[in-house]
Amino acid sequence: MTTASVAVAHRAPAAMCVDKHYTSLHSTGGPLVECNSKNIVMATPLDTFDIMIPEGMRSYLRAYGYNFNRKACEFAVKKMKRLNPATGKKEPIEAMGKEAVEELLQKHNIKLEHNEGHNFVYAANMIKADFWKSSIKDDASMALMIKDIIEDPDMPGGNLFRRWLADADASGMVIDWDDIL
Repeated sequence: MTTASVAVAHRAPAAMCVDKHYTSLHSTGGPLVECNSKNIVMATPLDTFDIMIPEGMRSYLRAYGYNFNRKACEFAVKKMKRLNPATGKKEPIEAMGKEAVEELLQKHNIKLEHNEGHNFVYAANMIKADFWKSSIKDDASMALMIKDIIEDPDMPGGNLFRRWLADADASGMVIDWDDIL
């Protein structure tokens, strides 16, 4: 593995430690963070674009841009949980696959003009985990929300994937990029 380096991932005082295969976020008390004894880098919010990312992540982004491929979508969806109101505990969702989401959209005559890869599948599962039977009461509303997310003119191309990356960083999730290529 290569020597880790540090960069700030968000405006909040936090830093991302990265190496050849893994990405994870560590909260810090200030802008100086030590990932290992060999490489210490000062990082500020202005350094956001000067991140040394893992080679696996670089390869993923070259191949798919900021979009979900099948493996990345499955990885992200497996981590999704929904609060069970009866038990008060978080439970994994029953994931919707690509075919099920396509059937849902077709059933409600919804066509997506700007979808890339598995972004719409991730959106459907995110809705199921976060909004189902709360603000989204039925599958017709779910289909419309998928369209709203994918076709949002203020958030073109890849922003759903970027949001997931930000959430993964904030939670300290480790992503083995070689596994999702």
